[in-house]
Amino acid sequence: MLPSPKRPSDPNIQTSDQLRAAIDGGAAADKVAFPDPAAAPLGTDDEAAGTPPARRQIKIAARRELARGPRTQRSLEGFPWPYLAIGLVVVAAIFCAEFAALHV
Repeated sequence: MLPSPKRPSDPNIQTSDQLRAAIDGGAAADKVAFPDPAAAPLGTDDEAAGTPPARRQIKIAARRELARGPRTQRSLEGFPWPYLAIGLVVVAAIFCAEFAALHV
């Protein structure tokens, strides 16, 4: 079970790990509530360089990332409909060609 999403006003978001958990929990409007498999999770590169982000930087990031709140409705705006249509036509053409080849 995922942790409950943290709101930007929540003073408990003090680490990049907590911010990542809030985003993965669906608290950001551009993300569904599901963890991302990340090769380098949020904040890893900073910590590996020996300069972990300051709490102030994390608060700013949390405020910006979580400002819009969780997404309430999925939008199909921007969905690549033309590519889907072309793909379906190609699949139908292949199916028809194979079907015709079997009946020759």
